[in-house]
Amino acid sequence: MNYVQERFASKNAVFLGESGSGKTEVSVNWARALAKSGAAVTFIDMDQTKGLFRARDLAPKLTEAGVNLVDVFVFQDAPLAPQGVSGALKDESSVCVFDVGGNAVGARMMGQFAEMLREQDTRYFYIINPLRPFSGSIEDIRESMEKIFAVGGVDQRLVSIISNPCMGTRTTTELILEKHEWLEDALDELCLDISFMTVDENVYEEVAGKVDCRVFPISVYVKALYER
Repeated sequence: MNYVQERFASKNAVFLGESGSGKTEVSVNWARALAKSGAAVTFIDMDQTKGLFRARDLAPKLTEAGVNLVDVFVFQDAPLAPQGVSGALKDESSVCVFDVGGNAVGARMMGQFAEMLREQDTRYFYIINPLRPFSGSIEDIRESMEKIFAVGGVDQRLVSIISNPCMGTRTTTELILEKHEWLEDALDELCLDISFMTVDENVYEEVAGKVDCRVFPISVYVKALYER
């Protein structure tokens, strides 16, 4: 576990954001790193909003790291809450990591568990990828956040914002720094701050010393989707 994870440690970690923001990439990396540090981790794939890339597609990566997956495979892509979520939340010995489906449709799935996600036990992370269409303007970001928080029963004051400027293998260090700076300025106008940023582990050393916030290096699994 690195500094970023120690700073944001909690019983539950809920990853929210627009479609294509990088929720699955970040939540999978978060869970794997926690498990490798010795924590008992339960991963809950709540994404029923897209068919391209889901955390369940990376089940082998999670299980080999020692992460327990809540069984969502019975219903596949049906819009039903996976079984076992309530039990995982009640298990005090396990850290729960939620990968929530994109946009307000996906976040609505979390609303039913809002009362179980106690404020003192839960960290909410909102991921913004400024290279994606839904986050191309200040108004886009504001509108998306309001809708997602409203239907997910999330108090915005409890949310940590993650900057994730990524476009697969086309992502250069220059592009990362440019779009991260743009996002900082955009959020400043909304009176919001970036808690930390995520970047491909291969460019971590190039980026970490050039931004003001902490950086969480991740393995990128979805590169091929950007090449189509």
